[in-house]
Amino acid sequence: MDNTDTTTTTTTSSTSTILDVSLFRSIVSSGTTTCTLSNGASTTCHKLVFKDNVIHNSNGDLVDDDAGPFCPSGYTMLDGGVGIYDGASGPGFQSLTQTLWDNMAKDGYDLIDEVAGTVCIQDPRLGTTTGENCTAACLNASANDALTVTYLIPVTPQNTTSPTAIGSVQPVGLSLDGIPFTGTPPSVVTGPTGMAAAVGGNIPSLDYCGGHHDPAGYYHWHLIPEAADKVHQAHGTDNLANCGNKITQSSTALTGYAKDGYPIYSYADMVNGVATTPTDLDGCNGHTSATAEFPDGIYHYHASLDAPNMPTCVKGAFVDQRSSPIIK
Repeated sequence: MDNTDTTTTTTTSSTSTILDVSLFRSIVSSGTTTCTLSNGASTTCHKLVFKDNVIHNSNGDLVDDDAGPFCPSGYTMLDGGVGIYDGASGPGFQSLTQTLWDNMAKDGYDLIDEVAGTVCIQDPRLGTTTGENCTAACLNASANDALTVTYLIPVTPQNTTSPTAIGSVQPVGLSLDGIPFTGTPPSVVTGPTGMAAAVGGNIPSLDYCGGHHDPAGYYHWHLIPEAADKVHQAHGTDNLANCGNKITQSSTALTGYAKDGYPIYSYADMVNGVATTPTDLDGCNGHTSATAEFPDGIYHYHASLDAPNMPTCVKGAFVDQRSSPIIK
């Protein structure tokens, strides 16, 4: 990815009392536009445009070249990332190591080139595969840095009568860099949900911060990265994985905004100067309380310690996933 920050900020005034455009990094442009939400309401939305694949740490330093590692270089190598396996043998969030490949082989998914001793790796963007005589592959899409990502986020959140669940690979929201927050990665067993030609057996590779590139070439998160190392500790992957080398880990950080306009924070609130894990979270892992950015209180979501650790549902209406985010 490009390690030169060439984006510019051209913001416009907004009536928003929740989403603060000034908190975003490397935003290309912002404004407002009329939009239609999932509940049928016509309202005003923020229109936020970002260059894809531009990632900063909390200090504002560019770390986009640090994306990865993804698939390992060999069958016995420990230089790969992590993944979520939903097969019968040894399922769960885990490092991409020999233990996983052996369990997948038990389930009929052979990812190993026995002659070369390497893992078969497929690039879904280019349609290429390295390795031979495999029935499945470790997925690692290459980057396309020429894309932009546009979000339409309600200026004023509108709660719905019941929350909307976040399905596999469905949008959750966006980080302060404009990197998409996304639900669970595609199933290894069944392949991507909703694709007529979906093929099972392939496992998407994630880096230590829970990110990877979509087949279109844009980087996105399946973990809230500021809390990723807590997830690794909870799942026993911290012997290899360390997101903190790239993204500053913080228990109370504002990480971005959900697609319904409410903020998303790491796993704790600051209460009387002490980072405190909330005990009153609802089914979407959200609640109303004061935060550093909203001292009078605001409904907001929190990262969990699950994998992925995104909110599993959103409380408010949103622009339909087919038109937000817009990748082009």
